[in-house]
Amino acid sequence: MNANHLAFGLQASGAILGVALLLGSSVLAVKEYESSEEASALGAMLPPLGFGNGSRDGLASDAEEEIAAIYAGVFYATVYYTPLEEAFLEDAGFDVTPATRQGLRGKQFPRDFLKAVEVEGFGRMKTPVDGKKYVSCCRGRWDYAEAPLDSCGQLLRAFESTAVGADYELVRSQANFRVQAMGMPPAFRDARWKVCDTGGGLKPRQIDFYWGEDAPMGSGLKLSCPRGLPDPIVNPTVAVLR
Repeated sequence: MNANHLAFGLQASGAILGVALLLGSSVLAVKEYESSEEASALGAMLPPLGFGNGSRDGLASDAEEEIAAIYAGVFYATVYYTPLEEAFLEDAGFDVTPATRQGLRGKQFPRDFLKAVEVEGFGRMKTPVDGKKYVSCCRGRWDYAEAPLDSCGQLLRAFESTAVGADYELVRSQANFRVQAMGMPPAFRDARWKVCDTGGGLKPRQIDFYWGEDAPMGSGLKLSCPRGLPDPIVNPTVAVLR
């Protein structure tokens, strides 16, 4: 998780996130289910994550899972991803002026690609350098890398890796959970997420989800938005799994 990602992402969706923070800190309740009996009952009554029996918004009921706690209106979500250099084309509206950075040994890339990498932390190059497929930017230091890593040096995994701003009750390092929000893509909803990192410039109740490799939605503020996820995740419900 790159420390600059938060500031850039909040510019793109600050109003929505601000509302979520306000609600999360005031009127929305936190519900915890500490016994296995209550968790099982909840899973039976409210599949997949508390949205009623059957399906809603095109979501099918899942098999029961043991749930330790459900948090509604507590967290707000952001998403980070690994931009693909091949997507940065002039015809698509990107600034493709050749540019480089100290540490990249003079190799040039489209200017907007480097801007996206500076925000997201890693970017996949069209042509490997010394067998490495990625360019990286960590705390202002540029280099080449074999794979995208989190701040703990662990491999980032799409639809699995997350970072949280701070430990929060049962949402802490190594916790496994599912997440639900209206309009969420099925792959996001079906994923079993894991807290792999905390801190790193995030706000206390922020969860940053790793989307994977993708093209950006566009230039400017859209550089921080993966094309496959056009809408922000608003008011997520987090279900911690046992």
